[in-house]
Amino acid sequence: KYAMLRVGARGYSTGKVSIDDNFQKNYDGCSSNGIDTGVYFFSQATNVNEAIEEANYCIAALNGRNIKYPVVFDSEAVENDSYRTQNMSASELSACAIAFCTTIKSYGYIPMIGGTKKQLCTHMDLKELTDYDIWLYDTDETCVYPYRYNMRQYLKSGKIDGISGNVDYDICFISYADK
Repeated sequence: KYAMLRVGARGYSTGKVSIDDNFQKNYDGCSSNGIDTGVYFFSQATNVNEAIEEANYCIAALNGRNIKYPVVFDSEAVENDSYRTQNMSASELSACAIAFCTTIKSYGYIPMIGGTKKQLCTHMDLKELTDYDIWLYDTDETCVYPYRYNMRQYLKSGKIDGISGNVDYDICFISYADK
C-alpha cells in the first residue's frame, strides 16, 4: 500500500551529503504503480545546522512532489565501524532530530523519526520527541519496545515481484494517505 524510499544519506565517516542514486527510479516506479510513498534520510548530523542541511536536501530532492507518507530522520548506529554520531549525547542527537523535523514540517511535509529500539532508547531522549511520529526498526519476532510508535519495520529480507533483491517489510498503524 505504501513504500518508504531512501532519499539520501550523510556519509558516516566523511560527512558528505548525497541523494540516493535510485531515488528517482524508485519514486517513478511507485508513482506509475499507484503506490503512495514516504522518504527517509540516513542522518549522521553531528549538530543542528547539519540536521537542517539534511532536511533541506530532502526538500530539494522532493522538488514539490506530493508524497503522502512522512519524511523521516533515520538515526542508526553503524555496526562494526566507527561513525560520526556515536559519541553524541542523547540530548544532542535529539536536538538534531527535532531540527530536521521542524524544517520538514515548515515545508508542509509530515516529519517522523526512525531508529532501532536501542538507538531510540539509549541514544535519544524520547521525552523530547513526543511531538513526532516514530518509525521503529525492530525485526525481532516479538516486539518488546515499550513506547509509542506509528510504523514498524519487521522484516529485512522480504520479496516483492518486480524488485530484485531483498526489501524491508513494514506495518503502519496510521493511514497517512487518508490524512
